[in-house]
Amino acid sequence: YPKLEELKNKKKTIKILFSGSTNKDVYTKFNWIDDNGKKWLNRVEIINFVLDHFKDKIFILKTFTDLKNFNSEKTPIILSINDNLIKKTKTNLTSFQHYDLISKSDFFLTVPGGDMPLCHHFIEAIKLKSIPISQYAELHKPNLDNDCYLKFSDYDSLENSINEALSMNSNLVKKKQDKLD
Repeated sequence: YPKLEELKNKKKTIKILFSGSTNKDVYTKFNWIDDNGKKWLNRVEIINFVLDHFKDKIFILKTFTDLKNFNSEKTPIILSINDNLIKKTKTNLTSFQHYDLISKSDFFLTVPGGDMPLCHHFIEAIKLKSIPISQYAELHKPNLDNDCYLKFSDYDSLENSINEALSMNSNLVKKKQDKLD
């Protein structure tokens, strides 16, 4: 954690990042409902949608050294997925590598956790100035300014948020990131 301050000002070379587990046994059994009774998309549904709808823009990161093959112009979305992960101690990345990736990303796709909707990735993204793309930002206390994240609630708005992130100009990205401190 002492190195987080130096990480948050790293040059951003990744447009959108997701890093984490998508274990079906863990992440499909939770069915979160919003205040209006509408079912939230779970982690597996979200990542599968992104894989299906943005496949030509995705770089799958299996190990940290794979970054040497990453081309941000061709594949602006990085997914570091471990679908076998159940324990945090059995990851593809060390904690520092995970934080380093977040610090290099303009946006972080935050998806519901296993035990509760608000996942630690949301807090990590804010701390490292990576703009959350989230369906649960309103759960964060204190409230996060609506201008600090991109919100989705269903597949259409998820697609719109990802497209917005991919096309957002660097000045607006920087303005949003500066509000995350």
